[in-house]
Amino acid sequence: MKGTSSKKREKGAIVITGISGALGKILTKKLYDKEKIIGFAKKPFLGKPLNVEIFEMDVRKRRAERIFSQNKIKAVIHLGLRRNPKIDDRVRYEYNIESTVKVFEYVLKYNIPKIILLSSSNAYGPSPSNPIYIKESAPLNGDRNFPEIRDLIIIDMYAQSFFWKYPKIETVILRPVNILGPTVRNAASNYLRLKIVPKIIGYDPMVQVIHEEDVVDSIILAMKPKIKGIFNIVGPPEVPLSYILKLLKKPTYPVPPYFDKFFAKFLWDFKLSFYYPQEWEYLKYSCIVDGSLARNVLKFKHKYSLIDTVLSVLG
Repeated sequence: MKGTSSKKREKGAIVITGISGALGKILTKKLYDKEKIIGFAKKPFLGKPLNVEIFEMDVRKRRAERIFSQNKIKAVIHLGLRRNPKIDDRVRYEYNIESTVKVFEYVLKYNIPKIILLSSSNAYGPSPSNPIYIKESAPLNGDRNFPEIRDLIIIDMYAQSFFWKYPKIETVILRPVNILGPTVRNAASNYLRLKIVPKIIGYDPMVQVIHEEDVVDSIILAMKPKIKGIFNIVGPPEVPLSYILKLLKKPTYPVPPYFDKFFAKFLWDFKLSFYYPQEWEYLKYSCIVDGSLARNVLKFKHKYSLIDTVLSVLG
């Protein structure tokens, strides 16, 4: 065991921001026996492996920079974005943007050779005019009045700028489709966990989903040397939203299309729902992406079937 720990130190550590989140925990448990891991967290990591160092602190603080300066680090995986709609929009915006900029500054300042950012394919935005398959070069047309998407677009574009400005650093941006799983809590999974699901009359968009374990596998593949660039991460083939709801045996209640925006805003304003009104656009229009680049370059292939992925939200 001593020899293994010594080899880990020689190779350098992997820093994971947001390590106590759902994906951070899965990633840590897959890597801890092979890599030295340093994590930053906003909340405790219950059941963490004993040999993983975790600092419950804001990555923007001076104390956090000391950790970067005092350790040999070979890669940073930035998962530490706050997406909770219950948090004040301005507070979340400042944290997401400032913490991302800080992490990239540490990578540059301390000569860290690789950084991986987890973005989202939802940044492309749903639209009736979207192409059938959206490639990585497409503009990020998500609704910037939607706070979560606004943050993602700003962060994603910042990472792209960093990629071109500092080509010697291996910058990787991963844009997975809707992530589902027993532990992840996001807009897509929370929507599918509702006892009765709202569905807009006359709309049945095609939807892409991916299992949380497959997303973590794509992150591990992106850690390989010489891998850099932007990659859409795609799971099983796309299907209509109605098909997913049938798999889950979910009853639905119809919402008239001329009423959806008013209804969504009413639910939001009176805190009857924690779905932003803009999120309802994803119940109307498709945002289907092309995952061929990840298959060809990362050699990524999803392991979980559509049925297993969808049913995983039931826990």
